[in-house]
Amino acid sequence: TAQDTHTSVSGRLRVDVRHADSAVMACEESGDQEPLEKFSMIDGAEWEVTERWNCGKGYDNISSHMQAPLGSDGSLAGRRWCARRCLSLPSCVGFSYPHPGDGRCWLKTGDARMSSRLEATCGGPATDWDYYTLLDREPKCPKASCINTFVSGASLVTSAPCSNSRGADEGSDANGLYVCSARAYNGKNVYRLVEGLDADIMWELRWESGLDWGATDLGKLTGLSGKPKWVLYG
Repeated sequence: TAQDTHTSVSGRLRVDVRHADSAVMACEESGDQEPLEKFSMIDGAEWEVTERWNCGKGYDNISSHMQAPLGSDGSLAGRRWCARRCLSLPSCVGFSYPHPGDGRCWLKTGDARMSSRLEATCGGPATDWDYYTLLDREPKCPKASCINTFVSGASLVTSAPCSNSRGADEGSDANGLYVCSARAYNGKNVYRLVEGLDADIMWELRWESGLDWGATDLGKLTGLSGKPKWVLYG
């Protein structure tokens, strides 16, 4: 995969990083724009989606997990995380995704299937939930993959107020090997570096556009505000 050099400027660092934008996929994963696709590809498996529906009370839960509700920043990655978690559990048959719900996705087991293809029903109408029934545990597409990348040449911004945040970084300078998550934000790869004695220091490099803070506000002093760009958070 071809690699390009980009400069990412945050409120605390200026970094030159080599990275790969492309992900290896044989078919495209379904988006989460409304109306949702009835039969959706998520994390390489096929799901039947019932909008504004929930198989809630009376059906067995495996676990629940905080995720961004549908329509908010991070919801596409959150939905993929829930699907992946469900696929990792042999007893999981589907999940409820918040719309906005209680801000958690609920993994389901037992008879909690709502599917015309499987001729199965559960639950009922719910204005703030969408329900995903797993149709086929065998992958329909190869999982998205991307290349980890090494960040080097980071130079710290030492002027105020940036210097006020340096104590929390435990001396980390954001240089190192970043693990890639394919197409995890705004359709592009996300790169993360975790450091610290308790693994509590995380740097995240991602592409921001539209109304994202990095696109609208970052780079005002250099004429780059209001433009999409790579942003490093730490």
